[in-house]
Amino acid sequence: MKKDRKKALRTVYAVLMLAVLVLCFSGVAVSAALRGGSSGLWGDARKREETVIARLPLKPVLLLPYQAAGRLINSRYNPDTGYLRLADGQIVSGSDSLAPSRAPAHVKELYDVCREEGKDFLYVLCPGKPLSDDDLRLYGIPCYRCEGADRLAEDLTARGIPLLDLRPVIREEALKKGDEYALFYKSDHHWTADAGLIAARTIAEELNTRYGTGLDAGRIAEERMEREVEETSFVGEMGQKWMGILGSVDHLVIRRPAEDIVWHYVSPDRKIDQTGGFDIVFDESVRGAGSRIVTGRNRYYYYMGGNDQLGYIENPEAENGSILLIKDSFSCVVTPYLAMTAGRVTWWDMRRDKEVFSYLRAHPEITTVVVMYMPSFAGNSEMNDFR
Repeated sequence: MKKDRKKALRTVYAVLMLAVLVLCFSGVAVSAALRGGSSGLWGDARKREETVIARLPLKPVLLLPYQAAGRLINSRYNPDTGYLRLADGQIVSGSDSLAPSRAPAHVKELYDVCREEGKDFLYVLCPGKPLSDDDLRLYGIPCYRCEGADRLAEDLTARGIPLLDLRPVIREEALKKGDEYALFYKSDHHWTADAGLIAARTIAEELNTRYGTGLDAGRIAEERMEREVEETSFVGEMGQKWMGILGSVDHLVIRRPAEDIVWHYVSPDRKIDQTGGFDIVFDESVRGAGSRIVTGRNRYYYYMGGNDQLGYIENPEAENGSILLIKDSFSCVVTPYLAMTAGRVTWWDMRRDKEVFSYLRAHPEITTVVVMYMPSFAGNSEMNDFR
């Protein structure tokens, strides 16, 4: 009897050990299969990754060892930050469950005030990472960012609020470069200057078409802008939070006009009141020296120095348009290019002052109000709590 019991226990133990080995091997094998570059069975690295994951048998069971192996082999997923590193090095993050938002009601209040004051209005919805919730749901990581943005866009449209959804525009332009994330930094959630330029041009053209604003969108046409890339310049915010100096190194993209421009730049927060060329909007103290520097301010804020609450750029070379841009950090790289098309662009950040209504009424020279948010801020009632 004892021999039978020992034999049964050994059998159970052997089965359990075999199961553990299979799971671990599956995790290591899947993780190793996804480490390659652009070559392999399915060609493109991200497509190959998604195909492998989608075809996994017992996917919920195998993903845990895959993620565990990934931490050791390729640092794929960090549960502490909720960041996932895709096959091509792109870092994306999940989002909380979908919750109803009062943001559209707040936006409607601002829109009504603009109509009372005779000002044009446009709500601009920007793409953030991920561009598809399935980029994370594929791994069992909750993500509702895109679904929430879709619902917000539908709600704003239903309320009659003028809306420009930049998500398909940015994605289409990125795909022309062969990668849907080509206009984002890999180790940061922000856009490159290429995307900022496209966004500014699209906004100017939309305002001209919708309201006859007369903005000089041709001034920021692609062929009239120079492009510079500073190699291995910085580790983005997401990379710093995840792996510090070991995070993916990004290249800083700088776009400036080929033609000379002289304008007036004022930032009370940063004690700037300066007249000069285009480069006065660059903050050289942010860029630093050398490569792979992760301390100090994010290199993304090389544009406009970051999130000032209030400031403006006057452009005497543009005849039309005085825009109030209510912004988040994505707009830092959009503001100088939009300012090239208008007589004046004033920016406002809701995180430090929400008294927008009184400011609008005290500045009748403002002809146009643009609210420009990425999805996580667009659905944030506090960021839309205009007063």
